[in-house]
Amino acid sequence: MMNEISNMIDPVLPANEVTIVITTADRVEMVYECIRDFLPHVPEAVELLVVDAGVNDHVDETIITHLWRASRVLRSPRRNMCLQRNMAMKAACGKILCFIDDDAAIQSGWWPAIVKPFNDPRVGAVAGAVWSSVPPKLSDKQSGYVNRFGGSIPCNNRGVGHPQYVDYGVGANTAYRRHTLVELGGFAEIFGIYDEDIDLGLRMKKAGWKIVYAYDAPVYHHQGRSRPRVMTKQKQFLLGRNRALLLYRNYGFFSRLLLAFFALPLLRLWCALCETVRFGWTKFGHVAAFWAGMLKGVWVGMHHDDSVRVRNRNSDPDGWRGGCVSLLMAGMVRWRWVERLVVRIGHHYSTLPGYWRIVRDYPACLRASGKDTWRWTKTEDGIWMYVDAADRMHGKFWYWNVPYEGATTAFIRSRLNAGDVFLDVGANMGYFTLMAAKMVGTEGTVLAFEPNPALVKAVRLSINRNGWTARAVVDEIALSDRTCDAREFYLSADTSNSGLSSFSENWAQVDSTIAPQQIMIKCSRFDEWVTKNPITRLDMVKIDVEGAETACLRGMLSSLNHFKPDSIICETADQSEAHRILEGLGYQGERSAGTLNGIYRRSG
Repeated sequence: MMNEISNMIDPVLPANEVTIVITTADRVEMVYECIRDFLPHVPEAVELLVVDAGVNDHVDETIITHLWRASRVLRSPRRNMCLQRNMAMKAACGKILCFIDDDAAIQSGWWPAIVKPFNDPRVGAVAGAVWSSVPPKLSDKQSGYVNRFGGSIPCNNRGVGHPQYVDYGVGANTAYRRHTLVELGGFAEIFGIYDEDIDLGLRMKKAGWKIVYAYDAPVYHHQGRSRPRVMTKQKQFLLGRNRALLLYRNYGFFSRLLLAFFALPLLRLWCALCETVRFGWTKFGHVAAFWAGMLKGVWVGMHHDDSVRVRNRNSDPDGWRGGCVSLLMAGMVRWRWVERLVVRIGHHYSTLPGYWRIVRDYPACLRASGKDTWRWTKTEDGIWMYVDAADRMHGKFWYWNVPYEGATTAFIRSRLNAGDVFLDVGANMGYFTLMAAKMVGTEGTVLAFEPNPALVKAVRLSINRNGWTARAVVDEIALSDRTCDAREFYLSADTSNSGLSSFSENWAQVDSTIAPQQIMIKCSRFDEWVTKNPITRLDMVKIDVEGAETACLRGMLSSLNHFKPDSIICETADQSEAHRILEGLGYQGERSAGTLNGIYRRSG
């Protein structure tokens, strides 16, 4: 089949001069599925580049190479789709770069239709069709034109056999000449996501290049499965910001398109205000967020220097904007009510300019001030938690108010029932302990083990405030394969991440210039602990002990064989000793998306 596919392409453009680029972030399984989808449709000589910006889950280069021989994996320093595509532009070997999303599936006929138009030297890009369903709908988001009001008109022409020129191509399925991208400076990283493909298309047209729409080169876009379709205020803000930025950059401040684009949402804003009595404030809030985003987009366009790439999130803020953020953080440190106000706003509008800088820099400022860093916060489940605002892991709840390890959280919620017994080994700040205590109810029990004294105190305070002292037990010991009254334990050298504390000094010493603090703790085998504290059942186990999972499992083999818990969540690699122990006990494991956790279910 591969030879037949290879013979379909015009010899002017060999397959080894084409590179397919997939950008991804924490969606590993989608990448693997995407590659499997184009195996029967693409010649083997085509190069594959995967640019991974994942934080919790990384693409395995070994698996990618096994799926597609001519492949490479690049690691992006941050999540920015434009940055990831520019990295691929610099690293690719092919003369033609075909960009597809990780949630897109190449359909039959995609090859060679996506590359044939490049035989015309005037063509700088080929925009393929993007389907949201099979068969496609007329309402599918397609490549198209920018209308006189600054909006987009999709091209739904289904004819083939003659070229149709458009203004832009949808980023989920568009191919570019590499040297054209290099000449234009690649994608504008200031956009990040939304309208970056339209901006590049307009710049290509100004430079004299043609963009061909190829309906017979389709991909099926799994948008509904990869991201929620609910329109939030944050998304409205980003859409308004990027569209106004697009029009400002390509048409100017006093252009008819930009003025018309401002006028229409202003009219919608007035109509939404008039309809608040009937429909409430939700519609008005969305329109207001969109219009505020447009104002921000023009402001960014006026102050953005095209000679410098957009400031990334790892760079230090400068100028008066950085000064404003620093002044605000000084107020947050001095007055607690200012901190509460900023955090409350951030829970609802996390994309507001400057908030990410506060989340990044404020914990260090707070710790350096010497003031108390512990705060009470309520999770989305209505559970009170005592968290350290200067700790990056705890900050998920204080600054963002989002679930921790979403896939693991969802699994526990789906499997744990009232009356169950839940074992939490390595409780840390007690998120899973508290969630389980709420779910098991008055008839159930939660057993938590955590050797870090500061975290044990925090978990116990949280349990007391929620009124669950009768159902949740926290023991200040570490579970291992031996029992002792004093053993070395190293607290994380990274003061912003207490979750790296471990028996291993190297594990806890994140920065080689900082030595982790050593304390002495008690250890016990769980099998011995059970003899002194009898239990009648054990339904679910969670183990996260920073490299000591194998020793922990060895110390509870008898209990696991006796109670046979339904499922075990363990942070371990697929080929580790802990994994083999669990398989020997009759458990089958699968990787929890977005985490290092393995979810093991009892087979049979």
